[in-house]
Amino acid sequence: MLFDRIVKILKKDWNQLFPEEITLIRDETHYLAEFENTITELERGLHSMDDPKRIAMQTLITACQFYGSDWCGIWGGVRQGFS
Repeated sequence: MLFDRIVKILKKDWNQLFPEEITLIRDETHYLAEFENTITELERGLHSMDDPKRIAMQTLITACQFYGSDWCGIWGGVRQGFS
C-alpha cells in the first residue's frame, strides 16, 4: 500500500532519495494535512448538532468538498439474514 511505500522511503538515507520519492512524500504530506484539517473542521461543526440526519448530510457535504466531487452518497443494501 501507499503508506507502506512511504514508510519504506522514510527509512532510507535522505541523501539517496530519488526525486519521485521526494515528490511522493511532499504530496502525501500535503494531502494528509488537508485531510486532518478537514476532519477537524467537520468535527468542530458537528459538536453543535444533535440530529443524526443533519450530521450525516454535513459529513457527505464535507466529503464532496474535500474530494471535489459533484455527488456523494451512501448505498444501503439489504443483507440476507439481517433485518
